[in-house]
Amino acid sequence: KATGCHIVLSTFWREYDAYIAYILSRHGIEAPIIGRTPGRTGTPALRASERYETRSDEIQAWLQEHGGNRPFVILDDRADAAAPDLQAHFVQTETTEGISESNVRR
Repeated sequence: KATGCHIVLSTFWREYDAYIAYILSRHGIEAPIIGRTPGRTGTPALRASERYETRSDEIQAWLQEHGGNRPFVILDDRADAAAPDLQAHFVQTETTEGISESNVRR
């Protein structure tokens, strides 16, 4: 179904957005990737002040910088992707399964 959504990557794979877009398109997902969260791991060039404790902190930083007043959903297999104030937007997926039918219905 067409939702008109856009994608912001917060995954370890965020640096490979073209590859992720390709994989998603192979599954019929044509939503554009419009950005990525700042990242905190695997990036030694970041100053300590630019690192984040959790993925949720990264997501909140992106929302603050790019405007978090539009509808959004956080899909992630990691529980730390959604702090309590983001729980209403959070759908936790299974690492080995990915997005399931029950996730989609939610």
